[in-house]
Amino acid sequence: MKVSELLFKIKNLLEGNLDLRDIWLEGQLSQPKFYNQTIYFNIKDEQTDSILGCFVGRDYFQKVLNKLEWKDGIKLKIYGFISVWNKQGTFKFIVQDAEKDDGLGQKFIELENLKKKLLSEGLFDSKYKKKIPLYPEKVGIITSLNGAAIHDIFKTMKNNGSLVELIIFPSLVQGDAAPESLVNALLEADDWGLDLMILTRGGGSFEDLYCFNNEQLARTIFQLKTPIISAVGHETDITIADYVADLRASTPTQSINELPNFYQEQERLISIQEQLIQIFNERIQKNLLDLSNYNDFIHLKIQNLIQQSQKDIDSFVNQLELQIKNQIQLNQNFLTTLHSELFNILQITFQKSYNQLDFFQNHIKDFAISIISIHKKEIDKFHEDLNIYQFFNDLKSQENFLQQIQNSLQIHLENTLISNKQSIENHINNTCYFMQNISKNEWEKLKALETEINHFIFSILSNEKSQLKNIVLELDSHNHTKILEKGYSITLKEGKILKSIQEIQNEDTIQTFLKDGSFESIVKKI
Repeated sequence: MKVSELLFKIKNLLEGNLDLRDIWLEGQLSQPKFYNQTIYFNIKDEQTDSILGCFVGRDYFQKVLNKLEWKDGIKLKIYGFISVWNKQGTFKFIVQDAEKDDGLGQKFIELENLKKKLLSEGLFDSKYKKKIPLYPEKVGIITSLNGAAIHDIFKTMKNNGSLVELIIFPSLVQGDAAPESLVNALLEADDWGLDLMILTRGGGSFEDLYCFNNEQLARTIFQLKTPIISAVGHETDITIADYVADLRASTPTQSINELPNFYQEQERLISIQEQLIQIFNERIQKNLLDLSNYNDFIHLKIQNLIQQSQKDIDSFVNQLELQIKNQIQLNQNFLTTLHSELFNILQITFQKSYNQLDFFQNHIKDFAISIISIHKKEIDKFHEDLNIYQFFNDLKSQENFLQQIQNSLQIHLENTLISNKQSIENHINNTCYFMQNISKNEWEKLKALETEINHFIFSILSNEKSQLKNIVLELDSHNHTKILEKGYSITLKEGKILKSIQEIQNEDTIQTFLKDGSFESIVKKI
């Protein structure tokens, strides 16, 4: 920051602080000097020997000249505000009025009371101030047609090359009737749909500018729909209208300088355009370099990811193959052992069944022989005691009885054989079913393991494919050729990208880039 810029900021802070404006100071006059209708002097504090430099400008020279006897040591009271003085950065009290006695004057008392009243009501608050438009087209000027302010405004607009449309609303700017005239002019201008209003008049004494301290005028300015700039008097003159307005200009000329300057705006826009083109070209080159580096980085990263993924997949597949082989071998060993044990159990069971059948057959045979032997003895005994007829009858009866016994034994033997055969067959079926269930469960476990392995491999491959797809999409989003493939083109003149028709003229040579090449052309018509 330059020294002048810092001093300018300090000056604005001091003069914009309401606590440092409209101050009455009392003290002792010291070293008054008169120069070309201006007065330089110091005011001292008798108790502390504090000294402050003071200045009376030409606008207030005649007003205060005859109010005091300008000699060292006299007591006085001065009215004004503090400011930064000239380029040396010293403080000066800018005097707008002076009194020899202790009285402040009725007008000053009324003005102070009005300021406190409006300040307490919020009419000076910045939150209520409307934004001044950056490029207004229609501006209303509220001023006197006979004053110097209107001539300064037209002269300044001509020098600035301003294209703003001005509408004059004549009004009184001095005297007792001025406040009502100013209020009517403001209300009329507010109904015109203007972009901006300027309330202005040239410099004058405190009494000349007092009409701009009117309460009704202040409230009218506060209630306007249109933004307003107050430019009353000179830089050192501040009225209540300045406090209430949306923006204060130090002079009428300054108020016009707040509007767009055509030539300055044109130079500023050209400078901004050149800076933007340079920045844009630098950004393009940097982005192209970053894109190229990023492209190489992404390709390298993709290759590394693919190689690492391939290694991980190969390692995982090898581990799975080894685990599957081990599991199959274990299952085969288990099945072989189980088959051998079941075969031994089945063989033992069959042998026990055959032994039981032989035992039962021998038992039945012995039982039958025993019964036959008994009956034979009885037959032999009766043979001696009975006659032939009775013998044959008894023999027939015995024969029938033996036949019944034989049939019963035959049926019992068949039932026993069928029962044992069914038991053996059930045992065989249960054994086969058990072996089938064991084989089926092992087969289902193997199938489930195979399905889980396939799903895991598919999930890994799908994830790697999705990551690769996202990387490719990210690369495509940074590729400027994709924009050209949509039908757009880029046009350059002398190596600079064209963004406006105003950048080319007839007979200029331009170069156009499309998705599959470029061509040069000469501008014939705009």
